[in-house]
Amino acid sequence: MARKVIFLDVDGVINSLQNQAEEFIKKRNFDTMHFDTANMEALKVLVESTGAELILSSSWRHVDTPLDKAALENLHRRLAEFGLVLTGDIGPYRNLRHDAISEWLQANPDVESYVILDDVNDAFEGELLERLVLTDELIGLTVEDAEIAKEILKGRGKA
Repeated sequence: MARKVIFLDVDGVINSLQNQAEEFIKKRNFDTMHFDTANMEALKVLVESTGAELILSSSWRHVDTPLDKAALENLHRRLAEFGLVLTGDIGPYRNLRHDAISEWLQANPDVESYVILDDVNDAFEGELLERLVLTDELIGLTVEDAEIAKEILKGRGKA
């Protein structure tokens, strides 16, 4: 069965810099923080309208310390609050996300369509660059970004 995939970064996508600042003022940390509601709603609509699965491409996938583990568990909880589930991640750290996503795609040939949601162009080029929706880190994922991502997942490309 062919799959649609959203490669999901966290900071600058569902966790805007503005939200991070507000959360840290409240003395929260990555293991307890809430993510930006508008960003999460935009992601939820994107997932529901496309049937795509979420693959974590963020550095949040690295679990080297107990705090990292707690932060990742919090991410799963916050996504679940919006009915969202991560079905996997792009694997171990690589110098560039571009390389890790390319390797993941090679290992998963049943993916028919994908989009990358990120606030940084981590050396994306070629097809990966064409499928990158670059968010504004201060704002995160907007409804407009989600619409562009939806068009990419449907094979129509960027507007």
